[in-house]
Amino acid sequence: MIRPNRRARRMRGKSDADDAGTAAPAALNGEASGAPKSHDGEVEPIRMLRVARRGAREARTQAAATLLATAGDNPGRLRTEASFAALGGASPVDASSGKQIRHRLNHGGDRQANSALLRIVVVRMSHDPRTKALVTGARQAMEIAAGHAAA
Repeated sequence: MIRPNRRARRMRGKSDADDAGTAAPAALNGEASGAPKSHDGEVEPIRMLRVARRGAREARTQAAATLLATAGDNPGRLRTEASFAALGGASPVDASSGKQIRHRLNHGGDRQANSALLRIVVVRMSHDPRTKALVTGARQAMEIAAGHAAA
């Protein structure tokens, strides 16, 4: 849809209700000749890439802000990776009973920090070669352990 007549807009002032009121009759009597975008031109892949990059930038910024807020005013309390993992709810907790020795993830901690950590790990698993190698090695170790357990 094209813009309404500029002179008429200046005389009445700018308002969404006025714009809608002038656009509808203009479209009905043929004065407005605008066509909707087709979204299949040469620019469309670039637009999609820009939208994806903006979303990734916003997610990265939000994740960093969440982790900083979790650390709070006293970042000295996060002296080790283990203390940070416990604060983010990603540390192992002993869940053993009797002769059974096992662990589960800590369900305490900050859920927003845990969500931010998950987002960071998922992105790194798809883009960072070191993380990819670590995940591949862990999967192979799990397969070997499962094979030994089944034997």
